[in-house]
Amino acid sequence: MKKSRPSFDFNTQSPLFDAFERKAVSLDLREGAPVFYPDQMQDSLYFVKKGVMRSYIRHNDIEVTRWFYSAGDLAYSALSVFHGLPSDICLVAACPSIVMQIYKEDYCKLCDGFPEFRQTINDLQGSFLYRYAHYNDSARTLLRIERYRKFLDEFPLVGGQVQIRHQASFLGMTPDTLSKIRKQFQNKASQRMTLT
Repeated sequence: MKKSRPSFDFNTQSPLFDAFERKAVSLDLREGAPVFYPDQMQDSLYFVKKGVMRSYIRHNDIEVTRWFYSAGDLAYSALSVFHGLPSDICLVAACPSIVMQIYKEDYCKLCDGFPEFRQTINDLQGSFLYRYAHYNDSARTLLRIERYRKFLDEFPLVGGQVQIRHQASFLGMTPDTLSKIRKQFQNKASQRMTLT
């Protein structure tokens, strides 16, 4: 059984959630809309309410997707928000998305006033760091089709909402290669279904 991961619950009615809603700014983003770029200073954290956000870096003028953030996830540049350095990543909407932006000052006030908020943030950060390291470490040794299977397990909502070129970039392959793998994967899945 797969362990559930922490997420930020937007459907809760509580003093914490009410305080969060008063402080946060809702951003309704079209696909491709940037939230921030590399080398910019950032003073905000972003909670994904709906859709998918994508972080990427540029390497030799090519966008390399680093991670996808879905509903309930927290996205930000740790270098910028917590260390006062320019951001190392670009964060964009990978599909139409709604994110809740909260400034660092308001985030700190919520953490001081609501220990459960600080715990939620710590859980989200810890989960992200574990998932990021575990995914990247294990993906290096996997065959392409196994990488794709692991990708579907880790990001179940991304496949149908995000352009294939961004998925391929994350998986370290070309869009054509990923299209072929997806067909292989679908063929194997349909073969299993006919056998049962």
